[in-house]
Amino acid sequence: MDELDEDYDVLDETAEESSEDELPESLSEADRSALAAKIADLTGFADLAVSITNNAKGQALLRALKVGFDKVSGLKAAEKAIIFTESRRTQDYLLSLLSVSQWNEGIVLFNGSNTDERSKEIYETWKARHEGSDRLIGSRTADMRSALVDYFRDEGRIMIATEAGAEGINLQFCSLFINYDLPCNPQRVEQRIGRCHRYRQKHDVGVVNFLNNKNAVDRRVYQLHAEKFNLFEGVFGASDEVRGAIVSGVDFENRIATIYQDCREPAQIKGAFDTLQLELSFEINEAMTTTRKKLLEHFDDEVREKFKIRHGDSKAILGQSGWLTSSRFTVDSLDQTEDYLILATHTESGKTLDEHTARSLLSLRGSHVRELNQSAPQTIEDFTRKQQARIGRSISERNARFFEVGATKLDNWANDSKVGLEREIKDIDR
Repeated sequence: MDELDEDYDVLDETAEESSEDELPESLSEADRSALAAKIADLTGFADLAVSITNNAKGQALLRALKVGFDKVSGLKAAEKAIIFTESRRTQDYLLSLLSVSQWNEGIVLFNGSNTDERSKEIYETWKARHEGSDRLIGSRTADMRSALVDYFRDEGRIMIATEAGAEGINLQFCSLFINYDLPCNPQRVEQRIGRCHRYRQKHDVGVVNFLNNKNAVDRRVYQLHAEKFNLFEGVFGASDEVRGAIVSGVDFENRIATIYQDCREPAQIKGAFDTLQLELSFEINEAMTTTRKKLLEHFDDEVREKFKIRHGDSKAILGQSGWLTSSRFTVDSLDQTEDYLILATHTESGKTLDEHTARSLLSLRGSHVRELNQSAPQTIEDFTRKQQARIGRSISERNARFFEVGATKLDNWANDSKVGLEREIKDIDR
């Protein structure tokens, strides 16, 4: 395996292999001239690459971390981020970049070998701590993975991972996910996201994808991920039926690699992706139709009826206008000050929406049109007061439970003290 292959944990299945038998025995003068021109071009590209001293993508990563951690902090989640990259060389670059930034503490690498000194140190410390316990499996590879994940959870802040981190590790304590290199294969993308967005994750997972907007192929790849596979908008990422519509993620990746390789003009790129997207649309729609049919066949009449009701409710406010207000309600409870966001709605038909629907409206894009002179309907204010009263009752009930538990503890303490005093009296009498 050459040096380039060793730089990647997952070899590129789309790489074309060639043997010496395929090379011509001799080159014509025209071939030699063309080859010399190609070498000159490549040498110029290499010199240009070496001359670059500022990596715009790396600087964008620093900005993304700041924005991402600010969002995570607002959700009261742990400030932990995992950054996925394709190669170990890029991993080493990101380590050197972050080591001289404000994020220089708590960095851990994760790749197929982890032979760096920091990983060895983390592994030896973890091994000594768990010596004699069932945490030690005996396989250095498996134990190293456990050691690095434990360090990231307990002490670390940023994990920089190659594709080796896309499977077999659970990072549900991490709520910021960054694709520094975005794979073409949607199955690989979801495997990565699935490390964080999984069972026992307590917060929404923030996903940051790096994209070269000046590259038409990159833009279309992202469009496929976002619109056809719903990787970034859905609650659980791409659904099983959508991913199952792709016969092979590697085949899909091969198709994308061919477009990167062969298409140069915007019209060529557009035509190739339109053809691919048309094929995917047919496969995905057919798979989803089949899945829905199977799903409904296994539901009883009561569940099917509820689906019909919810389907009708979802279309009840389509095209309507109305009011939506948000207000902050602050309550001083026993041990802290609590803030609540109350959303109140009123449609043109006089209907009040449930809280979940009202919050969903806030996720829609909007724009400021004009100021309204008229005040909000009285129902808005009435609903807000009812919600405040509901929150107040909930806090009162919680306080009552707290007092009840505290009173029980005091009673138990008093009984224990009484028994102890009675024993002391008997001892004195004797």
